Amino acid sequence: MKISFVIPVYNEKDSLVELYEEIISSIGSKKYEIIFVDDGSTDGSVEILRNLTM
Repeated sequence: MKISFVIPVYNEKDSLVELYEEIISSIGSKKYEIIFVDDGSTDGSVEILRNLTM
């Protein structure tokens, strides 16, 4: 079984890294995907998300 996290984002750059790390640390060895859906953020959230996926 695979767990999917779908997370809407709007100007949340200050909390994205912490949220991502919390999900990763709590999921353990289960299969998962994290889907961030940006709604036109203007604070640099998209750049943070791009760096998280590299």
